[in-house]
Amino acid sequence: MPYEIATLINKLFMASICRYMAPEYATSGKLTDRSDVFSFGVVLLELVTGRKPVDESRPLGDESLVEWVRNYTLFFISFEVIHKHLRDCLEESVKTTYDTSISCF
Repeated sequence: MPYEIATLINKLFMASICRYMAPEYATSGKLTDRSDVFSFGVVLLELVTGRKPVDESRPLGDESLVEWVRNYTLFFISFEVIHKHLRDCLEESVKTTYDTSISCF
């Protein structure tokens, strides 16, 4: 594989995983169980909120899914962060998924 293609593939891969990257990994470069848990929490939040992990089209301060959720919630569930299609059927499984995602941070 030519070097340019390998470099492009590496850049695309890194750009995609950065959206799920734990802050401590970004600073230390070391993967831990904690960074895996963080990434899992981001995936769960994506499912519950219907938002991307990073959305640069959002207003300043709301681009990061994790920060957006933190701004709306502190140890309680907020209907603002739950996807509109899930709000009406807020069953135990949605609440459990939401609670699990929050506990990952």
